[in-house]
Amino acid sequence: MLTLALSVTLTASAQNPGEGSSVYLHETFDTSDHLQRWTVNNGSINDSKWSITDNKAVFDYGKDFTNAYIMSGKLRLPKGKYTISFKAKSYYENGNKAEATVKVIVGDNSRNASNSVLAKDIELIGDNTEQNPSLTFDIQETGDYYVHFLVLNNNNSEKARRCVSLDDVSLVNNDASVFTFSKQSGNTAIVTGYTGTDTEACIPEMVMLDGVMHTVTGIKSNAFNSSVQKLVLPNTITTIGQGVFGSCRNLTAITMPGVTKIETNAFYNCTSLASISMPEVQKVESNAFGMCSGLQSVSMPKVEAIGFNAFNNCTSLTSISMPEVKTIDASAFTQCSSLQTATMPKAEKIANNAFFQCTSLQSVNLPDAVEIGLAAFSGCSSVTSVSVPSARDI
Repeated sequence: MLTLALSVTLTASAQNPGEGSSVYLHETFDTSDHLQRWTVNNGSINDSKWSITDNKAVFDYGKDFTNAYIMSGKLRLPKGKYTISFKAKSYYENGNKAEATVKVIVGDNSRNASNSVLAKDIELIGDNTEQNPSLTFDIQETGDYYVHFLVLNNNNSEKARRCVSLDDVSLVNNDASVFTFSKQSGNTAIVTGYTGTDTEACIPEMVMLDGVMHTVTGIKSNAFNSSVQKLVLPNTITTIGQGVFGSCRNLTAITMPGVTKIETNAFYNCTSLASISMPEVQKVESNAFGMCSGLQSVSMPKVEAIGFNAFNNCTSLTSISMPEVKTIDASAFTQCSSLQTATMPKAEKIANNAFFQCTSLQSVNLPDAVEIGLAAFSGCSSVTSVSVPSARDI
């Protein structure tokens, strides 16, 4: 059961995050891109009676509805003190009374107020009634949370019109930031260090620096060469730069939902890294995971290119899944001595020594491969079957 600790302030405008504040959710509903994290009544935001109008999320219904909700995607939030602020406004037309209640809940995905860290009703009665609440609550345990806004039907009059808009949603960690940042061009910032003591760290998607909101888009090399064991990245970080996590030997797991590119030596010699899921990664560059001796499984559903030595000497790696990969460069998986299965149905080019000395590999099935390089599978002493029907050069 999540513990509730709540205070409420109704202010003239939504609260602005303070200097250095870590912002884990900042939603202005400016464009359709902003809607990707939200679902509505188990569908998209344009289902039911929700729409985007004048850069706001708007719910419009005349009468006789049960409840309607808009829900954020899953957020990984560290323990601490938080404030959520937003703008809610009611409308009516043709003399009909506007009356509705907006309930905000922060908790699990059930929308159950009894299992939440925050549950508060905001009353909207009358034309153009606007509330700008600032709600403070505690999260006592790092975990996965959702932000829900429910529009409740609290008036069954046929003349009542429930038209409600939401805008400027911000979820801010009020504790002193455990990260240090450096401003970059275009109101962006990168993480330069971690000063916290927890073994799990969750990087915010935005930070307030010099009174301006900056989007966190990257991480400086060696920023986490410390005791951090688990790290969660925001969607706003799309590239892991050269050597960023090189030799972070305590790192056991990382979540990176928005990353599309892993650059050279990004995780080189991260010997405790056990498994990794890269749902959006399209390219893995040279030595990116080289010498990650504890790495056991890798899921890369969208990767198209694997660079030179990318996973060399990952001696605990037992399986890889790469359904979209086209190119595997030289020595990419060389001496992965525990590798038993490699799923790569669309691979077209396997370069020299790509799977050299993968002594546990049992079968090779490459239906689309047209080029197999020198010694690509040399030393794979456990292979019992090979199928490369389209190969021209072996």
